[in-house]
Amino acid sequence: MIKFIDILNESKQVGPLYHWTDIYNSYNIINDNFLKGYLTDTFKTQPAISFTQNKNFLQTRPKLRNKPEICFVVDGDKLSNSYKIQPFQDPKIKKDEMEEKVLTYGIKDFSNYIIKIIIPKKKFLQSYDYSPNQYEDKFKSVGGEGYYGNIQNYINLLKSKGFNNIEII
Repeated sequence: MIKFIDILNESKQVGPLYHWTDIYNSYNIINDNFLKGYLTDTFKTQPAISFTQNKNFLQTRPKLRNKPEICFVVDGDKLSNSYKIQPFQDPKIKKDEMEEKVLTYGIKDFSNYIIKIIIPKKKFLQSYDYSPNQYEDKFKSVGGEGYYGNIQNYINLLKSKGFNNIEII
């Protein structure tokens, strides 16, 4: 027999979602505990945040930025209890990109939804173009000059913020 409380407790089954961002943005996301939504070409009136269901997105996507990137693995089921998630297909991309959009100005208490943080070692250690002045001194704790090359400093920063499930690939 199905109980009414079981129906109320049932939530949307989304599964894990992956949000890739560069290390510079990840610093702000971690410190502010907030993932900001943006207006885009396809979402001109409603800010949204892009996620993918494709765990191997980094290996399959074109190089969009010349900065080290990390991935926040998010509990999509838990996120769907507080935010509207909708499947999305960019009309410019012909293949299925397995994208999801969270329609919001931002996700508060973002750390509550994070299952794991993935650091792709190869991309992290490569040389990237950046302007150190653009980021002032906020990355001294992530390795100082050439901060992008020191994974251990970045891991220490994550652990100091309470993130212990970190995967280096």
